[in-house]
Amino acid sequence: MPSPLDRSSYGLTLLAASAFLSVSTEMTPVGLLPGISADLHVSEARLGLLVTGYAFMVAIFATPLAALTARMPRRALLICLLLGYTVSNVIMMCANGFPVAAGARVLGGLVHALFWSVVPGYAARLVPPGKVGRATTVVFTGGSIAFAAGVPLGTALGTAVGWRATFGLLALLPLIVIALLLKLIPPLPGATRGNTAKLSAAIRLPGVALIAGTTTVIMLGHYALYTYISPFVARAGVGSHAIGPVLFCYGATGLIGTWTAAALVDRHPRGVLLTALGLVCGSMVVLALFGQGTVIAVLATVPWGLAFGALPALLQTTVLRAAPALPESASALFAGMFNVGIGGGALVGGLVLDQAGLGGLPVFAAVLTGAGLVVASIARRTAFPALARKTAVAAPVRSTETATKREL
Repeated sequence: MPSPLDRSSYGLTLLAASAFLSVSTEMTPVGLLPGISADLHVSEARLGLLVTGYAFMVAIFATPLAALTARMPRRALLICLLLGYTVSNVIMMCANGFPVAAGARVLGGLVHALFWSVVPGYAARLVPPGKVGRATTVVFTGGSIAFAAGVPLGTALGTAVGWRATFGLLALLPLIVIALLLKLIPPLPGATRGNTAKLSAAIRLPGVALIAGTTTVIMLGHYALYTYISPFVARAGVGSHAIGPVLFCYGATGLIGTWTAAALVDRHPRGVLLTALGLVCGSMVVLALFGQGTVIAVLATVPWGLAFGALPALLQTTVLRAAPALPESASALFAGMFNVGIGGGALVGGLVLDQAGLGGLPVFAAVLTGAGLVVASIARRTAFPALARKTAVAAPVRSTETATKREL
């Protein structure tokens, strides 16, 4: 039988694999927009609503679903969520029109809303309190690998044999993870009675609302362009079979950005955040001015991917430091506003695409990410401080063995 340490390592690895599948499911349509658009006879701008609807489900339902399922055993709930991803991807694979595809993505968005409320807490409870940060980083690395490998490989597969094959694979993989979860990850109980989110209290804390609002603006700019990156680079002369490698380059540099953020965020939180924001904004400016050239369009994805790979972890850490006594509530607010940015970016990006064409997307993105950079630069005292505040942990984390015995 595996030791508790082995079980924790296996558990974190499987949670990271689950995060990989979650982000891959969320972002796969980005690389397959041209193929899905042609097959379902829907414009690419309208098809961007598949990303919008998905993200808005997360933004709207993350907090209520988390409260509704707070007392459910964690492993059983996680397995149900992975099955939900399978069902969503099967429906998407079989879709014969836009309404069915939209329904599949709405279901996936509901699953996604709850998934990211469950997994970080599960990871924290698998390890001793002193290793919670590292455990959370492992899980988020699974999402970064999805950008580096899942989305580009799914794009390459969909380009080669059809986009339905990619969703078929995404429907199968969660079943494999579930089988491993049942053998290798310990069951944990849900929350005790009275453990409810205090969202209003978190919002009132200095800096929290500003961080959440700034996050939304940055994500609006980023996803207005990223949602339509496939047609954008195609316009610059990148062939359909090269879009996958371009997305791989973006994701691989993003993975490097995630690791870099993990290494530096505790020592230089403000400097790393401003640098990442500056690189994202600068990349958008370059694409706005020179993005019609193939070489520039491809090369600009390197600093863009590197910087954006770091941003989610940096912004998440910033909001947690602003609300050390209410980490779950602050995280719920952060997740909701983050996904407002994703869905809103896809929606507004589609409008920009219809009105100003592909060339208008990086201009719009540069303005919004630049606004986020300005706010982060100015709001030094409460929202984006130069040094991490030394605060006590809100609540101790129970060990895996203790939690498992209580559930059993």
